[in-house]
Amino acid sequence: MPPNTRVKQCESEKTSSHPLVHRGVALVFYVHHDCLQAQWDLEAYLEAARAIRAGENPYPLPDENKEVFLTNLTIYVYPPLFARLLSPIAGFDATILKIGWLLLQCIAFESLYWLGLRLLGRSPARITWLFFHALALLYDGVNTDMRAGNTALIEATILTAWAALHLSRPVLSGMLLGWLAAVKPLVVFVLIRDLVCRNFRPLLASTLAILLLYGFMQLDGNLFSEYRTFLKSRTFQRIMDEHTVGIYNSATVSVGFRLFTDQTLFKPLVNIPLLAYLFTFGAPIGLWLLVFSTWRKMEEAGIGSFDRNRLGFFLLLPTVLLTIPRVADYTLVWLLVPLFFGGWEAWEKRMPATLMLFGVAALIGNLPVRPSRLVELTYSYHLLHYRYVSLVLFWCGCCCLAWGRIRRQSREKRVSPPADPDRQAT
Repeated sequence: MPPNTRVKQCESEKTSSHPLVHRGVALVFYVHHDCLQAQWDLEAYLEAARAIRAGENPYPLPDENKEVFLTNLTIYVYPPLFARLLSPIAGFDATILKIGWLLLQCIAFESLYWLGLRLLGRSPARITWLFFHALALLYDGVNTDMRAGNTALIEATILTAWAALHLSRPVLSGMLLGWLAAVKPLVVFVLIRDLVCRNFRPLLASTLAILLLYGFMQLDGNLFSEYRTFLKSRTFQRIMDEHTVGIYNSATVSVGFRLFTDQTLFKPLVNIPLLAYLFTFGAPIGLWLLVFSTWRKMEEAGIGSFDRNRLGFFLLLPTVLLTIPRVADYTLVWLLVPLFFGGWEAWEKRMPATLMLFGVAALIGNLPVRPSRLVELTYSYHLLHYRYVSLVLFWCGCCCLAWGRIRRQSREKRVSPPADPDRQAT
């Protein structure tokens, strides 16, 4: 069945699948309802929103001369737009806000399955719905995001919607990504794909959305100047430094510093800071060059835009996470759709090695190793807790999936019969 036909069939069955949507949201809320007792990140968002509502600075700076472990504090660090959007409801009862936010997270989680179906060009089925919830509902990144009241699941939904709408509604797709990048600036790395693949309509829409929203923030009183002051403050720099050397970051820069410097809590393999900088910059550059080559090969092989869009998206997300300087545990929920639907595709195409890479990556990424239980933070513990190996294995699995599609396309070209010259002449 052609991909477009599968997508239309998938869309036509949405109405009959609504009971699964409602049951899914209810199930997620029931499983994670105890997270209402936590949600510390949501409290930081609301505190900043209340400050804006009261005409105060949402970026209060503590005593910068006082030695305090800042990563234990809940401080709003994002552009003021997000807090501004929350300010109209910041005065509501805290319990209502917490329930509403958790419900929004549950809807975002459930949306990932349906958006993934659109990406893969499949119709909903009860068995795949059950498998998705069985594998993802208690995934450690999902648990952490729900407990923290963070935005990672919402980010994952917007990123997946960006990919799912990329072909049919490129302008809307680009605007969605632009809105997200205005709130979470590191998302701008996702635009590399549109730039390299010359997808100018969504790229232009994203760029315009970012410029408009940042223009709005510039005009929104003194909020943006206060944000810039906060970014230059010693407080913000200490937060970033502690994120880099701390124990809750799976980014390449953190791994490099843990492996090759004595500036972290982990014992380094060797204390050669130059190696840390070479690893921090060299590894992402090498990965991006391989990704660019893969995208180009898919186009040269004549793979259809539907498959290129999906496989390109699957490969894009882990590459971005291996590039940006901050990858928290909950940020790994970005990979839920590529992980589940990439594994599904590897199963369908009978690619056992690729399926194994996805499975091992999911297993390592879900190991609940807590730093409080560790006597000595050696490299072996780092492998388990920081999930960097999980990211690398998942990136390798996405590469194998893409190159497997390229090889199949090349074989199909070789075995296809030559065109009839008489027919061509007519």
